[in-house]
Amino acid sequence: MNVFLIGTGEYLGMESDKPKVSSGIGRRMLYRGGERIFSEGQPGREMYVVESGRIRIFLTTHDRELTLAILKRGDFFGEMALLEDLPRSASAAAAEETRLIAIAKDDFKFLIQEHPEIAMKVLGRFSGRLRDADNLITLLMLGDSAAQVISEIMKQVVTQTETDRHLPKEIVIPETIQNLAQTTGLDIDQISLIMRELDRIGIVTDTDEGIVVRKHRKLKTYLDYINWRERKQTPENGRA
Repeated sequence: MNVFLIGTGEYLGMESDKPKVSSGIGRRMLYRGGERIFSEGQPGREMYVVESGRIRIFLTTHDRELTLAILKRGDFFGEMALLEDLPRSASAAAAEETRLIAIAKDDFKFLIQEHPEIAMKVLGRFSGRLRDADNLITLLMLGDSAAQVISEIMKQVVTQTETDRHLPKEIVIPETIQNLAQTTGLDIDQISLIMRELDRIGIVTDTDEGIVVRKHRKLKTYLDYINWRERKQTPENGRA
C-alpha cells in the first residue's frame, strides 16, 4: 500500500513524478470517537498519519484536559517519541471516527532516509514546534502578568466574535495599552514589554486602530498552557 506524503494530505506515488513506497510500510487503523491512541508517558513505538477524521492532542492534570491541537487529514503525530527515544509527551485520542496509518519506528527511519521530501516535512514540523516552545518559554518568563494581559485580550476577542460562526483570520479589538493597564492593574511598561513580545512572535500587534489579534487560536493555546502549568504546579485544594 502507499503511504501519505506526510503533511500534505497526498499519497506518495499518486503523481508520476513522486516515487512509490513499498507496500510493506504502514498499517491502517480505525478508531471510534473518543478512543485513545496513546497516553502521555507511554513509550513510543509508532508514529501516525491521519487518513480521515480528526485527532485531538492533549495534556492531563488534576483530572482536567488541555487540548493542544486538533489534527486532520494529512497531519502526522507521534514522531517526536521516535526521533528522541523518549516517552510520549502528550496524549492523543480520536475526536470522531478516524482512520490512521501507523508507521513503525524502523519503517519511519527508512522513510526519512530514503525519501528526502518526507524528511523535510518532518524537520519543518519539528522546527515549528521548537519555535512555539521557545515563544512559550519567553511568555512564561514574563510571569503572571503575561497571562493577565493575554486573558484580557482573549475576553475581548470572545465578546467581539461570539455571534460570528466563521472567525476572521485577524481580529481588531478597540483596546489600548492604557486601557489594559487600568483593567489588569499592571503598569504601562510591563504591558508594553508583553505586547512587544507578542508582536515579535506574530500573534498580537498594537496599532492606532486598536489591538490586532493575528492568531487568536494560538493565543488561546498559549493562555491555556500557562494556566494549565500553574494548576499543575499548585497542589489541589485540601491536599498537601
